[in-house]
Amino acid sequence: MAVTPVAPAIESELTREFLAEYVEHLNGIRADLLAMTKGGTEVDGERVKRVLRAIHAVRGAAFLGLAKIGEVAHEMEKTWRRMAARKTVPKPFELRGLLLAAEKLQELIKNPDGSNQADVGALLATLAASLRTDDSALANREPGTTESGEKTLRSLVVEDDLPSVLLLKTFLGRYGQCDTASNGREGVEACRAAISEERGYGLICMDLIMPETGGRDAVQQVRMLEESAGYAPGAGAKIVMMTAVDDIREVIRCFQEFSDAYLNKPVNLAVFLRQLRSWELIA
Repeated sequence: MAVTPVAPAIESELTREFLAEYVEHLNGIRADLLAMTKGGTEVDGERVKRVLRAIHAVRGAAFLGLAKIGEVAHEMEKTWRRMAARKTVPKPFELRGLLLAAEKLQELIKNPDGSNQADVGALLATLAASLRTDDSALANREPGTTESGEKTLRSLVVEDDLPSVLLLKTFLGRYGQCDTASNGREGVEACRAAISEERGYGLICMDLIMPETGGRDAVQQVRMLEESAGYAPGAGAKIVMMTAVDDIREVIRCFQEFSDAYLNKPVNLAVFLRQLRSWELIA
C-alpha cells in the first residue's frame, strides 16, 4: 500500500466533491458496458479506453479513506485491462461481472459506511474468476518481460533531486536496467526512444514538480506515446508519482491523469518493494 497523506473524513467537503465526480465516472462506465452487451463483432477502441480511464480514476477513492471503493475499482481495472489486451469481444459473463461491480460502486458511493462486506467479497471473487479466462490471445507482451516470459525490469527514474536519483537507481538496479532523466522533457524523450526501439519501460518513477516539464504533463505525454504506438489499454508502463507535496488533491489528480501509484518522499523502500511485487514486476 502506498504511503499517502492522511485521508479526510468521509463527510468532508473535499470527499463529497470527489464522490460526486466518481458518480459521473460510474454513470459513463455503466452506459458503455451496457452498449457493449448489445453486441457487435468488434471492440470499440475508444470505448475501451474511456472505460479504463474512468475505472482508473475511481481507484483514487481509496486515498479518501474509502478502502472498499478502491478495492472494487482495483479488481475492475485488472479485469478490464486483461480483457482489453485480448482485443476480442468481452465474454457476456465478464461484462455482467463488471456491471455488477459498477452497481456496487454506486451503492458504496451513496452509502460508504453501510455496504455489506460479504457482498463486496462475493463480487471480488466474481471478478477474480474473470481473470482466469484464456489469455493466449494477448496482443501485447507485458513490459518488463522477455519473449520467454522471464522478468527483466527496465525502469526509468525521472527526478531532479540527486539523492533521490541515487537511492532509486541503486534500488531498481538490482532488478534490471535503470535509466535516469533530470526533468520531464528528458523523461518523455527517453520513453519515446524506448518505445521506438520496441523496448518500452515497465516502470517509470516520476517526480511531480520538476523544471521544463512537470511530472503530470510528462505522464500525459508518455501515455499519448504509448497509445500512438498501439499499446493495448493498460499495457504500458506502471507510473509511480513521487513527491513531498502533502496534498490529497494531488494524489487524486495523479490517478485521474493515469498514474498507477503515488508515494511520498522520502520514499519508503519497503512500501515501494511491496508495490512492485503486487504488480508482479519483480519476484
